[in-house]
Amino acid sequence: MSKKMSTEGVVEYVRRNIIAPNFEDVEEVEILSTIRYDPNLTHVFPTVSPIDCDIRFDFLKNETVNPVYTSDNKDLLVKSYMQIDGHSNLYNPLQELMHLFDKPAELETPSITVAEPERNLRSVFKDRFFLLKEHQQRLDLALSYFEWDFEIPRSLLLDKLIEALPLPEGQHADTLEQRMELLVNLNQNYKMRVLISKSGNMRIEAHPLPPSPVISSDMQKYFICTLLSGFLDGTDAWDIYVDTKPIVISPFTTFKTTKREHYNQARSRMEELAVAAGTAGNKKEILVYNEAFQLMEGSITSVAIKQYINDKEYRFVTPFLTSGCLCGVMRHFLIQKGLIQEYAIDVRDLKVGDVILIFNGVMGCVKGIIRQTPKFEK
Repeated sequence: MSKKMSTEGVVEYVRRNIIAPNFEDVEEVEILSTIRYDPNLTHVFPTVSPIDCDIRFDFLKNETVNPVYTSDNKDLLVKSYMQIDGHSNLYNPLQELMHLFDKPAELETPSITVAEPERNLRSVFKDRFFLLKEHQQRLDLALSYFEWDFEIPRSLLLDKLIEALPLPEGQHADTLEQRMELLVNLNQNYKMRVLISKSGNMRIEAHPLPPSPVISSDMQKYFICTLLSGFLDGTDAWDIYVDTKPIVISPFTTFKTTKREHYNQARSRMEELAVAAGTAGNKKEILVYNEAFQLMEGSITSVAIKQYINDKEYRFVTPFLTSGCLCGVMRHFLIQKGLIQEYAIDVRDLKVGDVILIFNGVMGCVKGIIRQTPKFEK
């Protein structure tokens, strides 16, 4: 490929040499999104909140909103972000997490009656699908990239998600409003698996999630302890392995689809490593990397590495999208909130015992500890 190939030439090269040979059975491949449905997230954010602001959502833009964490200033210390009451403080993730929210601190989940208008019920359910807007925008971005000639309006996605939620046993609903009235006071979490085919067919699966161990009337606390627990001290850590083979980057690593052989093979190697270590029953993840030894992500998660700046200060850094990693919705959320920043990470620099974060839009963010790394030749 010419060193000075035009942008159009690069796009054509990718389509001809990566998409075409890997996407021949296009009818059998579906664009995928997995969304957390959680009734405890109802109105968890204040009405006017940075999280609800209609900010530009650009998955392919390698920069962070907070100027302290931009890629152009990636060597700035985290302490410049931590000036509180005129005093410099060591990095305290919990303290920063609390700044995500505007008080009040104590909020009771509102009781919804069947007499409320449908639009109010829709607002309640919209809150319950975690990062719904971001999921919808990523779906449309993938549809556009693969040149599937349609879009998924957010209102349609919300309706279909609600329709896919299981009703109580023996109950029946003829309308969407009736369905919402039957579901609104049920406290069952689901992983919603949205699959879209090239023909425009959308199917959604609802898989029950175990109850959260966090019980609190403080909904902000629930959010932090359930979906951002990886930042907190004293939380359980997953076993993390580093893959023994690189994977080839492609649109099927950047976008979430049902074409997952590369991840499935990595997970098979993870199981072998865990059995050899005698820890097969533990919660675990495997980190994958490209042929340039750039860390990308986990097989089912995005990743951020705990990077020490000096003996006492550290930050969490996540690979650039140019590594070939998935443009994950939780990854984007954490970057936008200034909790992680983008950085080029050489997988050969990872060591046994390193603390990391792994995260996705269903399980949130959890802590991991690297238990095994291959012997790389530098």
